[in-house]
Amino acid sequence: MDSKVLNIMLDTAKKITLKNDCVNDSGFRVGSALLCKNGNIYAGHNIENFGIQSTCSERTAFCSAISEGEKEFVGIVVIASDIKENKFVEAWPCGYCREFMSSIVGSEFEIYTIDENGNLVGKTISELAPLHDYSINKNNSFDKNTKISIKGNFFEVPISKNIEEKEINKVIDLALKVANNTYGYFQKEGAVIVGFNEKNEKCIFTGSTITDNNGSIIRAPKVALLKALSNGVRKFEKIICIKSENGKANILYPSYDVIQLLLQYAGVDFKMITYNQDENKVYENTIKEVLPKYFEF
Repeated sequence: MDSKVLNIMLDTAKKITLKNDCVNDSGFRVGSALLCKNGNIYAGHNIENFGIQSTCSERTAFCSAISEGEKEFVGIVVIASDIKENKFVEAWPCGYCREFMSSIVGSEFEIYTIDENGNLVGKTISELAPLHDYSINKNNSFDKNTKISIKGNFFEVPISKNIEEKEINKVIDLALKVANNTYGYFQKEGAVIVGFNEKNEKCIFTGSTITDNNGSIIRAPKVALLKALSNGVRKFEKIICIKSENGKANILYPSYDVIQLLLQYAGVDFKMITYNQDENKVYENTIKEVLPKYFEF
């Protein structure tokens, strides 16, 4: 890959790594910058969930990109830093992330980290996951003349949709639109989360459900939350979740693992909203109101 592009990706990964404070368990920050064939770069950092399944930076970056409609990927830069110091160290993807990526990208997808001297070193996904069958995925070469664009400028202006969330029809239309970006799941699911950035400005993030060919599923509400957290949002108001059936919105509630994540980062008074378009009925609850129901069988 072109060295100029790699340096932009490295700089992006460094910035999001240092921005990361969602590492309550390990104190080990990891950041990634994912390059799409069209020149868009999506960043993500690892998000921990008090000993339950955490989400690595690579999957956060991929989820951000796929939920925005991206389908073709060229390479990723992954680096890490201890939260007590700002020294960057190498961070090759874990086995879970290698398996996740290998079902989405071609065999020549490039993965880079830095060595002990701070120099970029790279391998292809086929070198890191040699037993995987890449025959269903194509390789995407990158034209060095393609314009580079950092999507979701997490350290300045978050990904945000210009929409007034009080107008439920507009929010539902947005959720239905992003639900069409659902990847590999049997039903289309979309979510819109409303939060506030460091300047206390209201911002909105969207998510669609994403699954790989190995059975790993990241549901739409979690994708929306991961994108918001990676963009520096730490204060949340509500989330709107729907599943799309024949182009109409139907009821969708976050799964229990997502509830646990929302509970940690959004609190018990966080509002969860869903909608039945045929009935034209909105259902709204707070986490503390519905949490006991998740233990009913």
